[in-house]
Amino acid sequence: MKKEVLLMFFMLVSIVICAQTTEDEELYNDSTEFFLKPQMIVDTAKVEAIAYAYKEKCKADLAAEYASKREILAKYSQDFEKLLHMGVKEKLSAENGTLDVYTQLFNELKYANKQFVNTSRAAYFISVYSSLEWESQYNREKGNAEKLLLKKQKPHPVIMQYVRWVYSRNMSEIDNLDKMNDNKMKDFDDISKDAFYWYKECEGTDVYPEKQVYVKVENENYRPKLFRMGYDALDELDVRLQKRGWEWAEWSENREDIIEAEENYPYKYRYYSFNSHPEYRFVDHAIYDKDGNLIRYPYISLKGIEYGDSPDIIKILLMMEYRKDYVNNKYNIKSENKEVQYVIVNKLGLSIESNVRIAQAIIKGVKGGLRYKYSDDWNESIKGYNQREKAVRGMLSEVYRLQNETAVNFLKQLEKDHADDYNYIYKIERLSNVSFKVHFVTKDIKPKCDVVITYYQKNAFSCDWRIDDIVQYDTK
Repeated sequence: MKKEVLLMFFMLVSIVICAQTTEDEELYNDSTEFFLKPQMIVDTAKVEAIAYAYKEKCKADLAAEYASKREILAKYSQDFEKLLHMGVKEKLSAENGTLDVYTQLFNELKYANKQFVNTSRAAYFISVYSSLEWESQYNREKGNAEKLLLKKQKPHPVIMQYVRWVYSRNMSEIDNLDKMNDNKMKDFDDISKDAFYWYKECEGTDVYPEKQVYVKVENENYRPKLFRMGYDALDELDVRLQKRGWEWAEWSENREDIIEAEENYPYKYRYYSFNSHPEYRFVDHAIYDKDGNLIRYPYISLKGIEYGDSPDIIKILLMMEYRKDYVNNKYNIKSENKEVQYVIVNKLGLSIESNVRIAQAIIKGVKGGLRYKYSDDWNESIKGYNQREKAVRGMLSEVYRLQNETAVNFLKQLEKDHADDYNYIYKIERLSNVSFKVHFVTKDIKPKCDVVITYYQKNAFSCDWRIDDIVQYDTK
């Protein structure tokens, strides 16, 4: 008994596990275009088998019933014929069976008269004598008939008239029986009465047997399909995947569980937490423990990257492409003069000289009069004005230098050349609690670039991100 209970328990557990696995697969699987899902449908073959067997049985029963009735009527008709075709000199006798038939018919007549049942087989006979005094006439004929029977004489003409009527009626019944049987047989093969009709006739219900089949169902999370629909559809799936196991941390769906608070010492910060998980604190989208250690970054959205929100990796990737083009001397740009080269290397971050110069000009400007307070003395005011103008010109000269038309046009051309390079993010995959892989593809979903991003601790309740790896793919 214990073994049976344990077996049933393990079977139930396995069913629950299988159901959960299937549900998880449908919720998180993004690579399978279709699923094969179990579905109960009407077992048409079983319905047809039951209906066919029932129909054949009905046909066999009908045929047997018809044959039995017809056999009885045929035998009865044969007996009548013996009476109808008796010769002039023949008499009723038990040897040839005419006496028994005659006796039977005579008894029928007596019964019909006694009961006055005009619908009996004597109806025709009675109607013949309806204009006469039926009872006296019948009694006379009956008496004569009884004498004839006792003397084994020929049949009485009155009774013979009844025999003719019965025989005619009997043959008519045989004909009607044949027609009725043909019609009923045709009814079984009526094309408008399908297997479901005969199944219902057989079982008395329209609840049909079912069987389990597997039907192909489209996967709503199939990533190539979502990719064609845009980032809204992809983000819904990717955020769900990145939050897997931490669904409780979605504040927009669990508002009643949220605690909002503020701390002042040893760190001043605002945060929110969840009653269900008080050990975690959420500050600026990141998740920390109570001591301010980074535990997890919830998710990265495709639309966030596209719109330049943190992490703004597209700008970094494009800058890498621009630098590569310059280093490879695209458009023979290095043949231009030093001023063009100066602007390009500084704008591409290959040099910080322009930043240093601007910083120096600002410092010099501050010292030279940008913050000079005008005096009531005319000469001092003129001096201060001149110093300020000189400082401003010192700063702007470096800024104007960076506006070199040739260099600027070259950089604009690079922007145009690479305008479509990182327009398509296919997937953001969580690698750990704090790291993600961003998959860039071409328009036709060929791998373009994979970028690994990691969030790291800066200070208590503060983090930043960095690029840990970049893998470029050849799309030619």
